[in-house]
Amino acid sequence: MREKVVKILIAYDDPTILQYLVTKISKLCASLNVYAQFITSSTFKETKKIIERYELDIPFVGFNWENEDGTGADLVELIRKKSPQQLIVAILENQNSRLQLKNPDKYYPIMYPTRDLFFSELDYYLKQALESLPDSAEKFVIDTHAKVIQLDLAEIAYVYGNGGKVIIFVYDFESKSYEEIEVPMTLTRFLEGYNRSNTFIKCHRNYAVNKRVIRFVHKSREHQCIELIYSDERDYPVEIPMSDSFKKLVLRAMEGVDSGWQK
Repeated sequence: MREKVVKILIAYDDPTILQYLVTKISKLCASLNVYAQFITSSTFKETKKIIERYELDIPFVGFNWENEDGTGADLVELIRKKSPQQLIVAILENQNSRLQLKNPDKYYPIMYPTRDLFFSELDYYLKQALESLPDSAEKFVIDTHAKVIQLDLAEIAYVYGNGGKVIIFVYDFESKSYEEIEVPMTLTRFLEGYNRSNTFIKCHRNYAVNKRVIRFVHKSREHQCIELIYSDERDYPVEIPMSDSFKKLVLRAMEGVDSGWQK
């Protein structure tokens, strides 16, 4: 399986189980060369807001919510309406809980393991969810006239522009380091010509970052900056400067960057 960066929702009404799942799934993702970001929720209302606000890659949702706010079936239906082709893993309390799924096909594609089965076969359900994702190996092609450069979009971490040239920083998963590719164009021209899917967010007059690899935004001793997922934790993290004039743009464009996503 090729390297991926995925955003995973884990919604369950027991905080202890939530933390266990984050820890366990993190280890499984690492073994599969998957970089995972998590957002967790232990209440129905919070889960509903997360589903409405964020673009999620993988939702693991406890199905047995049933109170004045709503039910697990309501959450599943909300995900289905927003992303009809997205695989949903609805965790049932026991086999009798399946009776709540009066028309399981209505929620296709869905998997509904019992809690015990989900815990014991967690690697299976994670792999199924990962395999259901669309191919993230989107190719990024730049024609400089002198040569054509083809890159994997998921591996482009950030872009630095200055003096009529941009330097594209591409992450090498094997060496855990960055390769620098210089292209003769301005950062403005790069974003106008090669940011059709709005993957890159301009965060500084000289920098644009791939929003898929943002870990979080924070303030260092010297300035506000964006920290990337792509860093070896034994080393100093990679920090991209962010100016005040671009902060609101970054936070608005990057869903979840300051709202609880964690590696």
